[in-house]
Amino acid sequence: MKLRTVKGFWKELKETDPNCAVGLPRLREAVDDGTIPSFSAGKRRLIDADTALSFLFKGAQGENNQQEK
Repeated sequence: MKLRTVKGFWKELKETDPNCAVGLPRLREAVDDGTIPSFSAGKRRLIDADTALSFLFKGAQGENNQQEK
């Protein structure tokens, strides 16, 4: 389990893939609506980086399946 803030996860994602089209607002929206599970640690919302990557991967697969139909 790799705990990160939403912004910290986004920065790592951009370092790994500078052309990634996922923006910080979309990640925050996914955390806010519960799509990516999180918990509070003081004023910070922490997420598991592996879970967040899984969300991004599943979202990409879902979009591809919808386009094929």
